Amino acid sequence: PKDPTREGYHFTGWDKKFDNITADLTVKAQYEINKYKVVFVDWDDKELTSEEVEHGKSATAPKDPEREGHTFTGWDKKFDNITSNLTVKAQYEINKYEVLFLDWDNTELKKEDVEYGKSATAPMDPTREGYIFTGWDKKFDNITAELTVKAQYEIKTFSVKFFDKDGNQIGETQTVNWNEAAVAPSDPVWEGHTFTGWSAAFDHVKSDLDIKPIFDVETYAVTFLGFNDVELKKENVEYGKAATAPTAPEVTGYTFKNWDKEFNNITGDLTVKAVYEINKYKVVFVDWDDKELKSEEVEHGSAATAPEDPTREGYTFIGWDKKFDNITADLTVKAQYEEVVVVDYTPKNLKAVLVPKDDDVLITLSWDKVEGAISYDLRVSIGEKELFMRNTMTLNVIATKLSDIEKEYELTPGTFTIDWEVRSTDMFGKAISDWAKGNSFEVTVKDPATGIDEVESQKSKVESQKLLINGKLFILREGNMYDASGVKIQ
Repeated sequence: PKDPTREGYHFTGWDKKFDNITADLTVKAQYEINKYKVVFVDWDDKELTSEEVEHGKSATAPKDPEREGHTFTGWDKKFDNITSNLTVKAQYEINKYEVLFLDWDNTELKKEDVEYGKSATAPMDPTREGYIFTGWDKKFDNITAELTVKAQYEIKTFSVKFFDKDGNQIGETQTVNWNEAAVAPSDPVWEGHTFTGWSAAFDHVKSDLDIKPIFDVETYAVTFLGFNDVELKKENVEYGKAATAPTAPEVTGYTFKNWDKEFNNITGDLTVKAVYEINKYKVVFVDWDDKELKSEEVEHGSAATAPEDPTREGYTFIGWDKKFDNITADLTVKAQYEEVVVVDYTPKNLKAVLVPKDDDVLITLSWDKVEGAISYDLRVSIGEKELFMRNTMTLNVIATKLSDIEKEYELTPGTFTIDWEVRSTDMFGKAISDWAKGNSFEVTVKDPATGIDEVESQKSKVESQKLLINGKLFILREGNMYDASGVKIQ
């Protein structure tokens, strides 16, 4: 006949010659599956990969390509059912990056998302007390990544002048940064008077200053300082008399000891400081049986150092019963443990039951459920050949027909010994036990065309021929014809 056609295939000829007919003959058309070229290209049409794919099958995409400033989003065409030559192109989405403008103290001034390669827009120039805004620390006209831009400032300066009691300037004019301190000259001397200070504070300068001295007659300034040099009291004391100390305040974690100077005969300005000593506490680490593991003295507010993690047979160390990172009193810290529980997850009572059913065999494999197991791995093999391995989830039994195994794994006719084993698994499918072996069993596989097994087939070395007549299968052997079940046709 005219060359036949078949979708996805091309005709290659006939399976037999028919130029010298000597008997009834069936001649079958032969085909070869079509193959198509599938090319994967990048955004710029540059080829990434190419391959030949059989009709109806899927192409294999290359590794996701990369493009600077863009994110790969997929391919422009499907390629899971190839029926012709195909070009598949990579698709991208331009990246956007966050640009953050911060003030000097990291306060957010503005935030915006900017496309790759474009410019960000700066906010209005910020202000800062005592400073002049000078610009930004980074360029932001070509954004290629997330960026933080910080405001830059230059500190303001002021002039500070010191004068004596007659209005004459003492020393040079000082230039002082905003909020910083000027340096006072030596205390001026005025007979019959005591210098007590200056007319203006200059430890945090925020404007131009003219500073004049202040005097008291025959008195001296006595200043009492507490913890961390906090001023407690200041008084003016006449020459030769005693100052009156304030009550030293209590300081958490410290003990007041004394004052660092005598102040019962004042002959000049004097600063007296309170002397404190930091408290120390005993920290003891003990084991579960109260046996001491370590002890140490720790200063107030400091952390103790734990010993090496202790051990206890049959238990796991899980930590300490109290925190010890801020010690404010004597403390005993005890080791805590958790008992180790060993669970056997190995499946038990594995059984294999074979039941003949409708010219077939029903094979049932079962085992006892294991408490704590989420699923089970089942492995079935014939000799060194593994037939299949399945995860059964929470089921502890699986049943299948011998004929299904024959078809799925293309077993040849013969008698086979089937081995099987089971192990428990957790919620992630990870094994939590060793393999447990079930009892091996034998099965006999027959030829589906003749109904005889391998042993019977070996009795006759005569070649047989399969014939398909009117849609039915027949076997021709030694001049005799048999149906598919092996019954001889008279």
